Amino acid sequence: QTNSILWSIYIIIMLLFNYSGPENFPLTLANVMIHSIFLGGLVYLNMLYLIPKYLSKKKLFTYFSILIISTIIATPLELICLYWNMSHYVEAQRYLIKNQYVHFLFMFFVLNGSTVLKIGKEWLLQERIKGDLERRNLQSELSFLKSQINPHFLFNTLNSLYALTLKKSDQAPEIVLR
Repeated sequence: QTNSILWSIYIIIMLLFNYSGPENFPLTLANVMIHSIFLGGLVYLNMLYLIPKYLSKKKLFTYFSILIISTIIATPLELICLYWNMSHYVEAQRYLIKNQYVHFLFMFFVLNGSTVLKIGKEWLLQERIKGDLERRNLQSELSFLKSQINPHFLFNTLNSLYALTLKKSDQAPEIVLR
C-alpha cells in the first residue's frame, strides 16, 4: 500500500512538472507512464533482487556494476519508447536525444535513493525487533526476580521477627533492618 501511494505521488509530481497545457496532457501522461514503468522496473529489480542478492552479502562491486549496467540498458530502451511516442513532435524528440544523460543520471539517482530507502527501512525494522527483544528480556528478568521471592522464606523471616518481638529481644530492630 505504501508503495502504491509513493508511486502515485511520484506520477502526480512528474505530471505537474511536465505539464504544458491541456492539449498536450495525453502525450504528457503517456510519457510519464512510460518513464514510470521503466523506472519502476529498475527500482523493483534493485529492491527485490539486487539488494538482497548482492548488497546484503557485501558484494558491493558486483551490486554497483549490475546497477549501472541495468541503468545503461534501461535508459536507451525508455528513450526509444519516448521517442516513438513523440513521433509528431520533432523538437521534443531532438530535446530528448540531446538530454539522454539527464535521463540516465535521474534513473541512477532514483535507484540509489531506493537503495537508501530500502536500507533505512530494514534498519528501522531491525531496531524495532531489537527493542522488542530487549523489552521481552526485561520482562523475563522481572518475572524471574518475582519468582525468587519465596513465600516460605518470607514466612520464616516474619515468624522469627514475631518470636523476637514476643521476647522483647534487643535483636529485633537489628533483624528488621537486615
